[in-house]
Amino acid sequence: MTITVHPFFVENPQEVRFGYVVANPESQTCAIIDAPANTTDAGTNPTKCADQMLAWVFAHDYVVRWVIETHPQEQGSTATAYLKEKLLCAQTATAASNAQPDSFDRQLTHADTLCLGHACASVLCREDLPGEIALQFDNKLFISGLSGIEPWLDAPQFGLCAASRAFVTRPGQGDAATASYCSAISPAAVCGNHA
Repeated sequence: MTITVHPFFVENPQEVRFGYVVANPESQTCAIIDAPANTTDAGTNPTKCADQMLAWVFAHDYVVRWVIETHPQEQGSTATAYLKEKLLCAQTATAASNAQPDSFDRQLTHADTLCLGHACASVLCREDLPGEIALQFDNKLFISGLSGIEPWLDAPQFGLCAASRAFVTRPGQGDAATASYCSAISPAAVCGNHA
């Protein structure tokens, strides 16, 4: 199985937030993980980043199977509801212990699987992070923040290793970790509030 990962991000004054299109070229299916909304300026289009993600998906003739949130989101900081309106056949999913599970099509628990053709992700949950999940496609881990990544990588039950690559949706609030993470990601698309 070979999946491709396409990062998109929003730069706000206090933080950088990433979303990812995870695609399986063999099945022409994909998932959108943690699609951020633009939230800083009153005149800013809150769906700008989601629209750019959709444009990429449609330009490459993919079918979106899943729109996934890995962690509880503040009101207005996610584009999941907007994407659900645009992608009528896509399923929305989040952790079963999320505070608002009724607004999602599927509530995920540890060891559930989400598939894109024959490429399947395992859902990983930790008791110390209620409401959060991680998704593991082979050696690629999608997680909400850098601060809690070590327990994921160190837990033998998750089968991750030093060669695993973590894709983080909320690397930090304008600190060195964010700068380091942003420089390590190839910015395929910047969904910031600048021209």
